[in-house]
Amino acid sequence: MSYNGENIKQPNVGWFFSRKYITENDAYLFDKQIATICANYGKIGFSFITYPIGGIYRYNCQINKNRNARPIHLPDLQMGIQFWQKYVNCALSSWIDPDSPDEWIADFSAQEFKKEMDYARYLGINNVLIELKHSESPKLAKLINNFLDSFNCELSFWILLPTNLTIFNNEDCWLVWRKFRTLCNNCKNLFVGLAFTEDLGDEFASYKQIQRWKAEPVKNIFL
Repeated sequence: MSYNGENIKQPNVGWFFSRKYITENDAYLFDKQIATICANYGKIGFSFITYPIGGIYRYNCQINKNRNARPIHLPDLQMGIQFWQKYVNCALSSWIDPDSPDEWIADFSAQEFKKEMDYARYLGINNVLIELKHSESPKLAKLINNFLDSFNCELSFWILLPTNLTIFNNEDCWLVWRKFRTLCNNCKNLFVGLAFTEDLGDEFASYKQIQRWKAEPVKNIFL
């Protein structure tokens, strides 16, 4: 691809599988058809898929105070490790929230975070997507730091931030990211993604404020 005589790298375009699009019954089947899914989406121009580490069947589940969560449901032998590495990024289950104000959710989430990260490492996954839920996430940062300190692997974390103001209580999205990467010691394995919404925060209407992102390791844009 070129523009005004300059070569521009073709972007990698991926598809994020989430509960918004897949029913519970279909989820159980999809989790066992990753090779077919990768092939079908590759045929229509996608370079990779982002898929829940524990499978969509687990990603969708509702947890309770009995701390019952569906087991990881993403069979490993459906593809060789080289294909997991090349075509699949993984996403942490949506209900995992180590910084939840509910202590039982926070404790259970920390336990399940470790379980899913161990499975991602076992599969050979290169990138794990985590949707940031709070403007302050010290417990999540500590879990990431502990994981990276414990294992000698090249796995990267993609931290996804919404671009509207409501989720972070009207706090500037870039400031939320700056605080989080500082908690993670500005680790080279940490990247940021921006999920663009219809109700963009004011910072994205300011050219000067947008320029701040040029110095950040922006890895992906979600539309």
